[in-house]
Amino acid sequence: MLRYLVFLAAAIAAHAQGTTPKSAAQEYPVHAASGLNQIGADYMVHSFSSGQRMYLAENFLVVEVALFPPKGEIVQVDAGQFALRVNGKKLALMAQNPAMVAANLKHRDWQTPRGPQADLGLGGINVGLGRPRTQAPFPGGPEQNRLPTPPRAPDGDVNTPPRQTLPPEEVLIQTALPEGSYKGPVAGFVYFAWQGKASTIKSLDLIYAGVPLKLR
Repeated sequence: MLRYLVFLAAAIAAHAQGTTPKSAAQEYPVHAASGLNQIGADYMVHSFSSGQRMYLAENFLVVEVALFPPKGEIVQVDAGQFALRVNGKKLALMAQNPAMVAANLKHRDWQTPRGPQADLGLGGINVGLGRPRTQAPFPGGPEQNRLPTPPRAPDGDVNTPPRQTLPPEEVLIQTALPEGSYKGPVAGFVYFAWQGKASTIKSLDLIYAGVPLKLR
């Protein structure tokens, strides 16, 4: 596990790209000003996405944040500047290292049973509930619950390699809020450890450099 965490930490430093920022902080559900910077935020509950598929990090609350410095200026991004206050409690949740979050997802993958009756991808929200029955109940009888043949997509170029789906932990690393100095807007997901039910959250405030943003 320790070796895997070291690998993930190195991967974050090399491959963290964040998400694509919107054109302005005002386009996010919640926005505010922090010094000269504008910040936008979107509460995602447990989900994160690369734009193609959506995954779940069930043990974490997820917030997509975007920082907008003045034109031509540089913004310093540090996840340690973010905290999450749940239900008005004085003790706020601190942002978690993406390597730890990814390791948590990977650990769940090692423990997830696989088989024809349960096919829940790691962190994914696409759930298979077994295979439909297609055999006839007796020889010569009609087939039951037969599904229609799905339409076939046109054959692509044989020289085009098939698109590979990244493991959820790698998607998490790539879309996490990248840290460092950036000239222009930067965005990504920030994670906060949470073992309770999301339905018990009545109020939620994201705190960035002392500035609160009311998410709920």
